[in-house]
Amino acid sequence: MNGAIVTVLAVAGIGLLAAGSLARWPGTIGWGLGLVAAAYAVALPGIHGGARPASAAILGAAVLVAGESCFWVVTEDVPSAADARRRALWLAGWAAAAFAVAVLVMLAATVQLNRSLPLTIAGTVAAVLTVALLGAFATTRPEAGDGQETP
Repeated sequence: MNGAIVTVLAVAGIGLLAAGSLARWPGTIGWGLGLVAAAYAVALPGIHGGARPASAAILGAAVLVAGESCFWVVTEDVPSAADARRRALWLAGWAAAAFAVAVLVMLAATVQLNRSLPLTIAGTVAAVLTVALLGAFATTRPEAGDGQETP
């Protein structure tokens, strides 16, 4: 049963990504990425017996690259060669950072610690800082041609 669900989610997600990119509909890209990620999440327990494989970190970076690439197709005209190189380097840096963070989270999830108030506070602070950092990442993007990031 999970195989059919995974197939439907993946095909629908890839279809939305393709349609959104070809027709330049930005609204479909987020849904497409969400469906592809959901397909992986549904398939993950059956594939790896519930373990956290390294492929999860690779998939996270790949979803980031796919999403950014689709949004660039939808929202921008053809960039100059220099701008395309700058964007590619920017995206490669973000993908590497996403991969590193995912690996760090998976490693942290395997650590066995006793429960305590200081650890609970540290975990809460880390979660809040992570959300704040993601919010900062989501609101800063390089603009074409000026080499500056906009808030």
